[in-house]
Amino acid sequence: MTLVRSKFIARSSSSKLTSSSISRAIAISFSSFASSFARIALLKLASSIWPNFKKIDLNLSFKISLLSFLSYKAFFVPPFLL
Repeated sequence: MTLVRSKFIARSSSSKLTSSSISRAIAISFSSFASSFARIALLKLASSIWPNFKKIDLNLSFKISLLSFLSYKAFFVPPFLL
C-alpha cells in the first residue's frame, strides 16, 4: 500500500514540476522578448534624438550597451557628480 502511494506521490510531484518548468520557460521567454523590445525602442529613440547615431559604424550589440550605459548615467548619477 505504501509503495503504491509513494509511486502516486512521485508521479504527481513530477507532473507539478513539469507544469512549473513550463510556466518558468514561458516567463523567461516573455522577459527576453520584453527586454529585446525595450532595447530596440531605446535604439530608435537614440536615432531620433541623435541623427548621426545611425551613421556610426558599430555593431548593434555595442550600440545597445552604449545606450544602456548612457541611460544608466542619465538616470542614476546624482547631478553633483555630472
